[in-house]
Amino acid sequence: MPMGYAQSKYIVEHIFNYLITEKDFPCFIERLGQVCGDTTRGEWNTNEHYPVTIIGGARMKMMPDLSTQVDWLPVDIASLAIVEAMINMPDKPITHFSHIVHPRRMPWSKVLEIMKECGMDFIVVTPQEWVEELRKDQSNPAYRLLPFFERNWVSAITMPHWETKKSVLTSASLGDAPVFSAELLAKSLDTWRKDGTFDISHDRQRCAGI
Repeated sequence: MPMGYAQSKYIVEHIFNYLITEKDFPCFIERLGQVCGDTTRGEWNTNEHYPVTIIGGARMKMMPDLSTQVDWLPVDIASLAIVEAMINMPDKPITHFSHIVHPRRMPWSKVLEIMKECGMDFIVVTPQEWVEELRKDQSNPAYRLLPFFERNWVSAITMPHWETKKSVLTSASLGDAPVFSAELLAKSLDTWRKDGTFDISHDRQRCAGI
């Protein structure tokens, strides 16, 4: 875990685990993965690195060829899954952990295909080439996360896969969650266009779901 953000979560989990095992204090840990825009309006925080990548990459007309697997979960589904997990958890659970991530992952290459379906025009380059191009334009919205991209993409890190077999037993919404699609991305792009974050007016009609 190279990031302090992830390290802080890890420390809190250990504290909670101590309370559970040593003090018999009721704690439950829900590990939330990457959320994406909600299923109604596509509201997605544009300060997060994936929206920044989409917006900044569209400006450069290039996207990085990442080896990552995507398990994005719409934020409204994630919220519902958290509530369901708490309500349906037995009094004496076998595990005190629940993974709130999409049970069906997809490769980043599929996300790139979805972007193309939404009319986005770009070439695919190596992460190193993408970061190098980003360094040239400080006005690019993605530039503010340049250190993050340099640290995590140029020297790629491997993220663990979170198992969800037990999580879906307590959350039906998690098991039935829609996979990321052109329809979902279209809603986010449309929301970003309306608030001035991303001008896609010339591509809107080509995007599925609009």
